Amino acid sequence: MVKIGSVNPESLPAILKFALAYKVDEDLLILVEYEQNILSHGIVKVGMEYHLIEQFFVRGGLSSNPNLLSFGLGLKVNGFNIDIGSNYHQTLGFSPNASMYYDLK
Repeated sequence: MVKIGSVNPESLPAILKFALAYKVDEDLLILVEYEQNILSHGIVKVGMEYHLIEQFFVRGGLSSNPNLLSFGLGLKVNGFNIDIGSNYHQTLGFSPNASMYYDLK
C-alpha cells in the first residue's frame, strides 16, 4: 500500500504488472500477464490471437482469481477495426463488449 502524507496519511492501491508476448509465427500470438495488487492475491492471464485470414482475428483467454474465460473476434477493413467479444464469469455469467476504431496509419 502506498501512503501519501505523514499526518492522516491516505492509502492508495498499488498494482504491479508483468507481461510477455510471443509471436509463434505470422498468424499466432501468445500473451501471458501476471498482475499483483499489493492488498490481494495475484492474477495470471493467458491469451492468444490467431489470424484466420489477413483481416480476420480470433481471440481467446483465461484468467485466474476470479476464473474468467474470454473470447472474441476482430475484423480489419480499410483502416477500420471492429472487435466483439465476451467474458464468462462463474457467478455473473456473460459480459459482452464491442469496439470500433479507425487506424490513421
